This record gives sequence, structure tokens and C-alpha cells, in this order.
Amino acid sequence: MRQINPKNINSRKLSGITSVVGLEISDRTIRVAEVAIHGGTLNRFRAHFSARRAFTYQLAPDATPESAAPLIREEMNRRGIRAKYAVTSLQGSGVRSVRADIPGNADGIDEWIQEHFERLVKVPIPRADLTTRREITGKSASGSLVDISFVKNSEIEAAIRFTRLLGLELVSLSAGTRDAVNAFLFSDRLAGTGSTRFICVSGDTTAEFRFHSGRIIERLTGPSDEILRPAGGRDRRHSTRR
Repeated sequence: MRQINPKNINSRKLSGITSVVGLEISDRTIRVAEVAIHGGTLNRFRAHFSARRAFTYQLAPDATPESAAPLIREEMNRRGIRAKYAVTSLQGSGVRSVRADIPGNADGIDEWIQEHFERLVKVPIPRADLTTRREITGKSASGSLVDISFVKNSEIEAAIRFTRLLGLELVSLSAGTRDAVNAFLFSDRLAGTGSTRFICVSGDTTAEFRFHSGRIIERLTGPSDEILRPAGGRDRRHSTRR
């Protein structure tokens, strides 16, 4: 009898979620996409997705996502978007994503981030007003390469309110350049391709994703002048292979 790892179970699919609305919220643009979830419930890592309907809404100069919610909901209805659940990605000025090379002799990654908080954030904002998330993306000669996102709590609270105004239940909220690749993954430009590169430039940070046969095989993140440097002069320690 095949062993089933409980950690691999797709709990959302098991609970009946077969489609979600993806919301990408930036300062002046709201991107909306209804995405179908395919695959079984026993291995969440084998799930795959397909886009059903999508549109982009440009906010008026004096509008906010919350004030525009009725018009966006109306457009969703017009396009036949019926999913009840949402996943949201914050990409605006309230998000700061940085990459850090954390020494292996540090007391801990979270402790190191707190110790170097002011240098990483670079703006005078109280720690209590920010939510911090981090992801280890690789190893360096001295320790670990870590992508860190700082998000204003006010942006998170506004995103939650916005989702509710659309009549959706929020099941996931994320931020940073990692999620910028999702729109590309859901597009038909990736289908049937051999090797492909996707580059997202956000402020002074650039994320590059390399695909082969529709799968991410390598990711590079760091300062734009370094990532966009010709390949022969790039420091490969900033890459993560899958």
C-alpha cells in the first residue's frame, strides 16, 4: 500500500476549492485573474493551474482599491468570474524586498534581520508597523542567501478589506517579486517552450526566473545592476537551482 505523507495533502483542494481569483495589487493597477486548480488531493506539489478569465483595472488618480471595489466586482460579474476564494499579491510602494547574505555564524536568521532592520528597510518606520517575511533561496561562501520582504501592516489590512468588498474569502496573501512570475506561469506564452527567461524589475531589485519545458529551474535575485549584467560577469552565487 502506498504511503501518504499528510504534509503533501492539498487541503484546499480537499475542502472543495477548485478555482481562485488571483489579485495583484500595485499602487495604481489591480490585476484580476480567475484560475482553475487541477490535480489530485494527495500531492499538492503536483497541482497545476490554468487561467480562465482575466482583466486589468487602472485606478483613477483619486481612487483606492477599496473605493473602486464595486466597479471591479461589476467587471468580474460581467466577465463571468464566479470563484469565491482569493489569493492576493502586494506589489506596491508599501512593500520592500531585499536580498541578504547572512553569515553562517549568526545567532539566527530572524535575529540577524532584526539586528540589521534599519539598514535593510532604509526608511524611518517603526518595526511594529511592518510585517516581515523571509525565504532562504540558496547558499553563499559565508552563509545563506535570504530574500526578505517588509510589508506595511496598513497595506495588508487594506488588502483584506478590499478582498471582502469584492465578496471574496482571502485564503493567501503574499508580497514581493517572487509572485510577479505567476501571471507569466498562467499565460499561454510558456506552453510548449523550451528554455525561457522571465525578468521582473522592481525599483533597484531585479528577479530573473529561468524556465525549461514550463518549469522553473533557476532563480536569481539581487540588485538590478548585478542581475542585468552580461552572463559572463554575473556572480552565480546569487542563483538558486531547482
